[in-house]
Amino acid sequence: MKAEIDETKFRRIVVRSMPPRTLTSKSAIKRNQIFEHMGMLLVLTQQAEALIRATLRRACGATDAFADLDAGDRRTMGALIHELERKVRLHHYFAEDLWILLRQRNDFIHHLALKEWFALDDTTGRYRALAWMSHYQQRLFEITTVLLAYTEALPADELKEDLRSVHETIGYPCVGELIAQKT
Repeated sequence: MKAEIDETKFRRIVVRSMPPRTLTSKSAIKRNQIFEHMGMLLVLTQQAEALIRATLRRACGATDAFADLDAGDRRTMGALIHELERKVRLHHYFAEDLWILLRQRNDFIHHLALKEWFALDDTTGRYRALAWMSHYQQRLFEITTVLLAYTEALPADELKEDLRSVHETIGYPCVGELIAQKT
């Protein structure tokens, strides 16, 4: 039996979990908060990869880009980005951000615990870890917002303010075009 992803649940989690919260004071950051943030980022990372897969499907003409996202396609995120670059004319800044996201994702999944600054036993280390994760989450937010708009996974009125926020932050021309289409 093939696993199915509930599209409404997928949308709700992506939108509800972003953008990142502002950092709290150093003394207020607890180890458990770091681990909670890591868990949330793991889910968001998986959803971003699924969204890249859905974007690729939409670019190839699939009518239901979100059907069976977990079924059969085991390509790496790098392979998906390469394919997306071949199928869709991406603005060079956006393509660059996809590759930065991939590097950040690989650091998060494979190397985070090995980073010298990832020291959760002291407040400075926890602050640095949370700062890095917040930066990673911000990039996830920006890229997933653009991809959600491209795939038309969310109604225009739900994405309009997020698109404006992303456009003001990073200013991709494609985001400006998407805002014009959504208004």
